Amino acid sequence: MIEPSDETIRLLTEIRDDQRALLATMSARSDAAQKLQERAEAIQERSAKIMNTVQRVMPIALIVITILILYVSWLLFRIMR
Repeated sequence: MIEPSDETIRLLTEIRDDQRALLATMSARSDAAQKLQERAEAIQERSAKIMNTVQRVMPIALIVITILILYVSWLLFRIMR
């Protein structure tokens, strides 16, 4: 059986340490990506709620604006006579 040399042991130890560091970095990036994904989902949910509210309010607002335009037009026509 061949005994590993000091150089081989040092090299294997260095590889192991580099792999641990790489795994820690990947884990941190994965956590950051997960947080970013959760934040994006929350923003999309809020946007959907806002759009839903706008879709419900817009027809009423358009009716009110149309009525106001008609009223102002009627007032102007009445004053012009």
